[in-house]
Amino acid sequence: MIPSMLLPQSMQAAAAEGGASDRVVRNRARTSSRGDIDITVESVSKQGGDDENRETTVHLQGPKIYSCGSCRTHLTSSDDIISKSFHGRNGRAYLFDSGVNVTLGEEEDRMLMTGLHKVCDLKCSRCDSLLGWTYVKAYEASQKYKEGKFIFEKMGLYLEESEGA
Repeated sequence: MIPSMLLPQSMQAAAAEGGASDRVVRNRARTSSRGDIDITVESVSKQGGDDENRETTVHLQGPKIYSCGSCRTHLTSSDDIISKSFHGRNGRAYLFDSGVNVTLGEEEDRMLMTGLHKVCDLKCSRCDSLLGWTYVKAYEASQKYKEGKFIFEKMGLYLEESEGA
C-alpha cells in the first residue's frame, strides 16, 4: 500500500478504504500544487479483502507522466518537476515535488554533493526497482527546500506522453 503521505490529501481516504475480495475502488480528484492533474486511485483487495493483501496503485493522467522504467507504473507528473539539475548514483536526476506508487526504505544520514541529509531510498511499489530517494531532513538551512521532495534518477524513468502534448 502507498504510504498516505505520498498521496494528495483528497486521495488519502480512498486509499485507506477496505474492500471485498477482488473489488476495485476508483476515485478521481483534481489536484496539484502546479495546476490540475487527474488522479485515479485503484485499490484492489485480494484473498478475503484484508489490509495485508490490498494493493493500491495511483494512475496519473496528464500530457506527460513519468513512470517506472522497468514496469511502467506511474510515479509523478512533469508538472511537479522542480529541477532537472541534480545528480544521482547513476547520473542525471530530477527533483520533484511529489511521487506516488513508491515504497520508502529506512531513514539514513547520507553525505550528498550539497552536504549531509537524512534520506529514504525510493523503490517502485510494483517491481521493487530502486528509483532514487526522498529528503526527510536537510541539516543546512540553505538546503531545507528539499525536505519532503523526491529525487528520481533519469535512467530509471520512462516518460509517457499523451497525444497532443
